[in-house]
Amino acid sequence: MHRLLGKRVLLVDHQKSGGEAIARVLRAHRAVVVQAEDGTEALDLFERKPYDVVLTEYELREMKGDVLAEAIKAFDPNQRVVLMSGFLNLLRRSRHLGFSIERPSPGHSPRLKILHDANQLFVDAILLKPCSLDQLAEALVGPESAPRPAARP
Repeated sequence: MHRLLGKRVLLVDHQKSGGEAIARVLRAHRAVVVQAEDGTEALDLFERKPYDVVLTEYELREMKGDVLAEAIKAFDPNQRVVLMSGFLNLLRRSRHLGFSIERPSPGHSPRLKILHDANQLFVDAILLKPCSLDQLAEALVGPESAPRPAARP
């Protein structure tokens, strides 16, 4: 998947097995992946180096993924942040996110649609696990035709 080639991804997941599985897929498609196990470590890594995208699990130990996303956006409002979860009910409790589930076409997984009339959003995409490689790539880099903002120095 050429869309991931060379993309720097900060992957935040407190579950080693889940994070490693996603990291392997991303690395197999030539993305550069740096992993963090919690929000504090992720913020420390984020402040030291630029990333094309931050991919964070919602359910983290000391801070939820939406809180991490808010902190990252406060530092760099243009940073692409993707929130992922395998638990739809947890996402519904997030204080910032409003979304609906789009009905899937036959043979496809449901997709989440962010509702822009919700409170201030701090994520660029929501990824419901499990997902396809195409869904992962689109969440990480956006639609193929979308322009990408310049990375911070």
